[in-house]
Amino acid sequence: MNLGTSRVGATDSILVSLAHFDTSKTERLEIISGNHLSGRPLHPLLLPMKELRTLMLHQCRNLHIFIRAFHPGTSPSGIMVCPKLEELVLNVDIDEWDLDIQSVTEMVEARASRGAKLRTVRMVDGSARPKVDPADVLELSKHVWDAEYGPDAD
Repeated sequence: MNLGTSRVGATDSILVSLAHFDTSKTERLEIISGNHLSGRPLHPLLLPMKELRTLMLHQCRNLHIFIRAFHPGTSPSGIMVCPKLEELVLNVDIDEWDLDIQSVTEMVEARASRGAKLRTVRMVDGSARPKVDPADVLELSKHVWDAEYGPDAD
């Protein structure tokens, strides 16, 4: 499933529209230019996606909304969304990158402690000036099988 949009509010509309479909067998979700996500919780959308193995977010602002949704400690129902998630790809090749790598580390650590360890977290960043401290990537790598950051992480 590949979602792409650049219109204000359109990403929200597309994600809400997914709730009308059976997404229980979705294994891969790719969102391109999801720049206008609201603070609306993503749990209701993600809960049915029990088979989701790969999530790719390209040029999405408000990444913290996704990171919070995948953290098992923030689920209002106490249920972990997408328990089979193995691979998270964050293409952060935009200037206004709002990802807090400590939040990503906390999320993958919490998932691992509940038996849902991610295999891979890739943060693709082709900008000239790195946005992530290598020590933070090292800390992240303690909780996933493979943590990658940089222009070649794709």
